[in-house]
Amino acid sequence: MPVYSGKGAPAPQTPGGGRFSAVQVDCYAGYRADESPRTIREPNGRRLEIAHILGRWIEPRHRFFKAATADGRTCLLRQNVETLHWEVRFL
Repeated sequence: MPVYSGKGAPAPQTPGGGRFSAVQVDCYAGYRADESPRTIREPNGRRLEIAHILGRWIEPRHRFFKAATADGRTCLLRQNVETLHWEVRFL
């Protein structure tokens, strides 16, 4: 069962459909490293600021963040808990 914190409905099941793309993510490090994503760095060098975290949850292999970017898009970020690599999918 996923752990969820955030406003609104409970955590969705592991997202299906669509493809995730590898990205680098700059994070706020508070009580833990990579506590909360702040900036997405795409392979082409473009930087996308995270305006709001809309929700977050944990599953056995990934940590998920649903986020709104400063340019008005919504995305799903996931971090592999073993490799610590980040991926993004825009919704």
